[in-house]
Amino acid sequence: MSKTNDPSGTAMKVLEHPRLAWLIRRLAVWFVIAQYRWTSQVHIRFKHLTNYRLFRYEDLLAAPETVLRELCEFIEVDFTEDMLEPQKGRHEHQPSSLTGKRQKAFDASAAVRWQAVISSFDKWIITVLTKQSMKRLGYDPKTHPIFRVGQKPRPDIYRQAALNS
Repeated sequence: MSKTNDPSGTAMKVLEHPRLAWLIRRLAVWFVIAQYRWTSQVHIRFKHLTNYRLFRYEDLLAAPETVLRELCEFIEVDFTEDMLEPQKGRHEHQPSSLTGKRQKAFDASAAVRWQAVISSFDKWIITVLTKQSMKRLGYDPKTHPIFRVGQKPRPDIYRQAALNS
């Protein structure tokens, strides 16, 4: 979703071509939809391979330790507790396309922040046109723990949601 509001991409094009702002934003939304659908098709093609595994951003934010342990197991490296605190690292982080801030720690609200910057129509059209792709990726925004309003994501809920998918 950040592609629809990317300060160094879409936003710059809108500033350069203000008369085409509506069209540029529509094309960005369609690009997001097309890319998401293509990604789900790639996932279906490769999911049977032993050197492929799907890791979802929302899962990482909902239960960082669970996902990082699974990732470490998959790539055959040891999990260390410091992986749960990326903010202590010395590397630079890309600024958020929505807030402009450099968030270094796992921030569950980052997974839902995009909803505040797109129109309800765009959210609806994206949801409708990516519903089948979400299903292919084992993702349901209605039941995913990251979308539980006002609640801190809990790893036990994440595990249950993962088992159900």
